[in-house]
Amino acid sequence: MITIPSILCVYPHITIFSPPFRHLLPRYRDALLLFGDLQVRGGLTDVTPRGQVFCRFSKLGRSAELGAWLRHLVLQVAREEETAVTDRSNRILLAEASPETYVVGRPEKTGGATVVRFNEVESPRDELAKLLQLYQAGKRAPLPFFPKASRDFAQQRLKGRSTSDALAEARKRYDESFTMQGEGLDENNILAFRGVD
Repeated sequence: MITIPSILCVYPHITIFSPPFRHLLPRYRDALLLFGDLQVRGGLTDVTPRGQVFCRFSKLGRSAELGAWLRHLVLQVAREEETAVTDRSNRILLAEASPETYVVGRPEKTGGATVVRFNEVESPRDELAKLLQLYQAGKRAPLPFFPKASRDFAQQRLKGRSTSDALAEARKRYDESFTMQGEGLDENNILAFRGVD
């Protein structure tokens, strides 16, 4: 893992680099990706030679990481497809940039910053297409998407626990915990998924 040099985050989408690193200042790179009749258009703003870097004042997890994961996939696809970025100099800069994405934020407990790193993805277009399909499905009907419980499930599986044990842990998080209300007690989830287990 590389060390991110002297970065000071001022606002969520503004990063100020100390003087020796001014050459790393990110530029806006307009990208357009086509997925059938669906277009994904936006700007890649936090791409440096060392990769994409996002600074957050919030604790990492859930929405902070999901947003960075989406941008990471877009970066990966834009690096692979010549037509994604029209400006030739930006295409060259993206191709030369590291394929990694870093998210810097507050840790769960007190202390310094914490960093999450996303590595290069083998099939980024396929992964992004899956998420876009979920997005389109979510516009038609509510999706059973529970970030806290899902994260607990994934963390348990990464620790080597069986699927059934990991699901049991995630279910506890969904139903309720001592420290916070579970996602299953959220009134929107109750309304959208009543009668569904």
